[in-house]
Amino acid sequence: MRTAQLCREFHRDVRYTLFPLHPETPEPGMSLDELFGGQFDIETMIARFRHVAEELELPFGDRTHTYNSRNAQELGKWAEEQGAGEAFHMAVYRAYYVDGCNIA
Repeated sequence: MRTAQLCREFHRDVRYTLFPLHPETPEPGMSLDELFGGQFDIETMIARFRHVAEELELPFGDRTHTYNSRNAQELGKWAEEQGAGEAFHMAVYRAYYVDGCNIA
């Protein structure tokens, strides 16, 4: 279900809040193994994400890397000002979480 449809159905607004989750991530990105340095079982973590995504009927790909999202976040704010925020955010979600693209 699209965000706009949910907002109408439940009489709610969506506001995207930006924050740097891992600002130290270099522009070329880094593997999840590098990022978490053996602190987590990456395969189990991804399996859990995939399960939740399936329950919510969200697409989720084979994510192996993380990328610095600062530029995408800033561009998202600009897209919101242009009236294209939802389309932009959904495209970036798909690029990052489904296709594994570097959104830096």
